[in-house]
Amino acid sequence: MNTKTTIPPLVLSVVTLAAILVVLLAMRATNAILAPILLAFVLAITTTPLLDWFIKKGAPSWLALILTILLIVIFILGLVWLVGNSVQNFSESISDYQQRFMEIEQELGGFLTKLGVDVNNLGPDQSTSPQGLLQLAASFVGGIVSGLSNFGLIILTTIFFLVEALAMPRKVQNVAQESSPGVRQFLQLFQELRQYMAINAGVGLLAAVINVILLLILGIEFAVLWGILSFFLSFVPNVGFIISVIPPALMALLQYGPREMLIVIVAYIVINFLVDNVVKPRFIEKGVNISVLQTFLALILWAWVLGPTGAILAVPMAIIIQAVFNSRPETRWLGYLMGSGSEPFNPGAELGQDKGEQVVS
Repeated sequence: MNTKTTIPPLVLSVVTLAAILVVLLAMRATNAILAPILLAFVLAITTTPLLDWFIKKGAPSWLALILTILLIVIFILGLVWLVGNSVQNFSESISDYQQRFMEIEQELGGFLTKLGVDVNNLGPDQSTSPQGLLQLAASFVGGIVSGLSNFGLIILTTIFFLVEALAMPRKVQNVAQESSPGVRQFLQLFQELRQYMAINAGVGLLAAVINVILLLILGIEFAVLWGILSFFLSFVPNVGFIISVIPPALMALLQYGPREMLIVIVAYIVINFLVDNVVKPRFIEKGVNISVLQTFLALILWAWVLGPTGAILAVPMAIIIQAVFNSRPETRWLGYLMGSGSEPFNPGAELGQDKGEQVVS
C-alpha cells in the first residue's frame, strides 16, 4: 500500500527559510573567495559586447579575446591607481575640514533650536555627521576596489568566462532547437542580465564622466573619487543615485556653502534625468521590474553578505530571485510583489511573456 506523506505548509516554509539563511551565512563566510569570482562574472558579462564587437569587425576569436582581456587589465589597474590615490589623499585631508565640520554642527544646532528642538537630547552620531558620511563614501569605493586586490584570480576567472562566452552562441543554438519552457526562461534571464550590466555600465560611465567634469568646473575636491562612486552606484536603480549625490553635495557645502551644494544637487538631478530618460532608452527597451523598496533591501542584504562588491550585484541577484519566483505558479505572486506593480497580476503568464509590461529603471 502506497502512502504519500504531505509536509505541512508551515513546516515547509520554515525549512525553506532556514535553508536560505544557511546559504546566505555560507556566502558571507566565504565572501573572500566568492566576491572576486562574482566580480569576474560581472566583468565578463559587461565586456562580452566588446568581445562580440571585435569579432564582428573581423578579428579572430583568439585576438578578440586578447584585446578584451587587455582592456580589462588596463581598466582594473587604472581604477585601482585612481581610487588608491584619491582615498589616500582624502584620508589625509579630511582633518583639515574639522573646523568646518564643527561650524556646520553649530549652525544646524542653532537652526533646530529655533524650531523648538532640544538639541541637548540629540546624542552625537558620527555615522550621520558630514564627516562620517564622507568617510563612509570613501570607504565604500575603497572597499569595492580592494576586492580587485586578488587580481590574478579575477583575471583568470574572467578569461574562462569569456572563453565560455565564445562557445555560448553555438550551445544556445543547439539547445534552442528543442528547448523546454524552463530553458527558454533561463536563456531570456541570462540575456536580460547581460543587457542590464552592459547598458548600465555604459551609461553609468557616461554619467560619471559628466559628473567629474561638472565637479572639476565647480572646484569640488576629490571629483574623481565621487565620479567613481557614482559609476558603481549606477548599477543600483533609484537608490544608487540618491546615495551618490550626498558626498559631492556635502563636499560643496564644506568648501563653499549652501549655494554651491544646491548647484551640485540640481546638476546631478539634471544629468541623471537626461541619462536615464534620453540616453538609456536608446539602447534598452525596458528597465528593471524591481520596486524601490526591494532594490534598497537587496542593496543592504548583499552588501552585508558580500561586502561592497555586493552593492554592484544586488540588483542582478534580485532579478535572479524574482525570475525563480516567476518560474513557478505557486510562487509567482512573490515575484509580482517584488516588481513595480504597475501591471495587473497575471498568475498564468510565463516568465517574460508579457512584453508590454511597464518597468522601473
